[in-house]
Amino acid sequence: MESIVMIIGMIAAFLAGAYVRKPFAFVRKEGRETIEAEPEKEAGKLPISEQLANMLSYDGRPQNGGFSE
Repeated sequence: MESIVMIIGMIAAFLAGAYVRKPFAFVRKEGRETIEAEPEKEAGKLPISEQLANMLSYDGRPQNGGFSE
């Protein structure tokens, strides 16, 4: 009997959470137009291959642009 009450309580809690979050609510975007533009490059950001090379060659010493007190 207790397990049935617990299962019903768990289902009720799930449904209450789903109601609050509304994960299944579908919003139609009819009025909006999709704008496709090239993503802008961020200033000062290196390519991934160069970032990986910097990360693998790090030896623990402070680099330029690091924090110093």
